[in-house]
Amino acid sequence: MTTKARGSDARVAQGHAWVTVGALLLAASGACNAMTGADGLSLGEQDLRASDTTGETAGTGDTTGTGATGGGGAGPGGGGGGAASNACPYPASPYGKAEGKTVSGALKWQGYAEGATEPSTVAISDYYDCDGSKGINAILLDTSAEWCGACIQEAGDLQKEMPAWKEKGIRVITLMIEDASRVKATVKLADKWRTKFKIGDTVAVVSDPNGTFLPMGSVGLPLQAIVDPRTMTITKVLQGYGGPMPELLALAAKNAKP
Repeated sequence: MTTKARGSDARVAQGHAWVTVGALLLAASGACNAMTGADGLSLGEQDLRASDTTGETAGTGDTTGTGATGGGGAGPGGGGGGAASNACPYPASPYGKAEGKTVSGALKWQGYAEGATEPSTVAISDYYDCDGSKGINAILLDTSAEWCGACIQEAGDLQKEMPAWKEKGIRVITLMIEDASRVKATVKLADKWRTKFKIGDTVAVVSDPNGTFLPMGSVGLPLQAIVDPRTMTITKVLQGYGGPMPELLALAAKNAKP
C-alpha cells in the first residue's frame, strides 16, 4: 500500500499490532510516512471485540467522573457532574474505520481529557451527542507521533485554532502512537505532548500504542478521522497535514443549533 496524500480516501483495515519503519516527511502531502502491519487479527469492517479495548491503550476502567455523564467529570460536558440529557442509545454495529462506517462505542484510551490534571479513561462514547445537548458538533480523531514533523506542525496550529474551534462545538482527541525514538506511546508521552504544545485545556490527548485507526501498509501521519457526533459516523479520513480542515468546519456548521 503506497502512501496517500492528504485528502485521498483512506482504506482502513486494522491489525492488532503495527510497526513504524520510517519517519520520512513527505513534502508534497505534508505527511510523515509510517508502515503498519497485522499479526493475524484483522478487524476491518467487523465489530470491535471487548478484548481489543483493554489495557493501557483503552483502559479497563469505566468513565465515571471523567466523561460527559460522570460526576464532576473533566470530559465533554462533564463539568458539574450532572447526568447528560442525551438519552439516545449508542449507534449499533456493524462498526468500522473507513469513511461511512460507525466508530465502535467500546473504544477507550488512557490519557488526559480536556482540562484534566490527572490521567483517566477517555471513552469515545462520551463524545456521542445525538441531539446536540452536549454542544458537540464535530469530532476529530487525530493519530500522531512525536517523531513526525507534520504532527508537530499540526499540534502548534491546534494551540491557536482550538479556542475558536471549541466555540464551534469541535472536539479533538489526539491519539499518540510513538515517541521520538519510535517507541510505543505511554500516558507519560500524552502528558508531555499536551504540555509542550499547551493544548491540555482544549484537546484530549491519550496514549494509543496499538494505533487504533491506522490502516495496514504505508500511511501518512497525522491520520485524521472526522466523526459526526450525531451518528458517530466517520465522514472523512485524511492523511497528512495541510492546514485548516474545511470538512471539519463544514460538519460543525451543519450540526450547529440555529
